[in-house]
Amino acid sequence: MVMEGKLDIEWLYLMVEAKETGITVEEIRTFLQNRSIIESSHLTNKSEGSCLPKTR
Repeated sequence: MVMEGKLDIEWLYLMVEAKETGITVEEIRTFLQNRSIIESSHLTNKSEGSCLPKTR
């Protein structure tokens, strides 16, 4: 991840640690995508006056 033309060292350490423990790039991508979906859902529910997930 690049921020203002600089490499984010903490992000780099996190990626190296993940690689050393056997976590694949695809697993990291999936985790980040799922996390993004959860946070987006939470923000939508919060703006609607609820912090609980929507039910059917």
